[in-house]
Amino acid sequence: MSKENRYVIIGASRGLGRSIAHQFKSHCKDQFLFISRKVEPLKTLCQEHFQHNGQHFCFDCTQIDSLNILTDRLLQFDCTHIFYISGGGPHGKFADKKMKDHLWAYQLSLLFPAHLIHWALQTNLLKQLIVVGSSIAEDKPDALAASYASAKHGLKGLVTSLNEEGVGIDLRLFSPPYMRTDMLPLKLPQAIAEHVKNPDDIAKAFYEWSHDANGLKHWQF
Repeated sequence: MSKENRYVIIGASRGLGRSIAHQFKSHCKDQFLFISRKVEPLKTLCQEHFQHNGQHFCFDCTQIDSLNILTDRLLQFDCTHIFYISGGGPHGKFADKKMKDHLWAYQLSLLFPAHLIHWALQTNLLKQLIVVGSSIAEDKPDALAASYASAKHGLKGLVTSLNEEGVGIDLRLFSPPYMRTDMLPLKLPQAIAEHVKNPDDIAKAFYEWSHDANGLKHWQF
């Protein structure tokens, strides 16, 4: 890697994204741009840990029609690495939820990262782009999370297929397990609850894997 890398972490305000940001606190020679829908947690992150090398930008990744606003900012920042950590979906029976809630899950967890990957491959400016899947939901059914699971199935299919084609950047998929964050449903089956992991531990694994030039294109818990 070069002396200075320019990292973008999308979804850095909470959960795994914030834990990953904390893994980079000692990288004083690198530059960071933190992005999420909520700006206040990003301000706190920069003030506490990235006073001299951190910037923040407020953006809602479900607003695909405004993608050019984000990509203009990415070009201005001259990023070398992008980590797309955002994702989510409604929890409950599919028919009991409004369709707009399912569309939100598809936009956040599949369509926006697909647009971002397409932009990255066309511009050919990045060294590395990593998107986050799910070891729980991308290979098998996930009861009461149908829209989230189907989005993660699609995201895995996209990234693994592109890597079969061959791309000009280091494109990877990181698939963690359930983690103890405020995004996790309050009630989980006992068999799942016993295996929920600490996001800081998963973030450490992400950090080490992302810096391994020979790392697998798909990290799966």
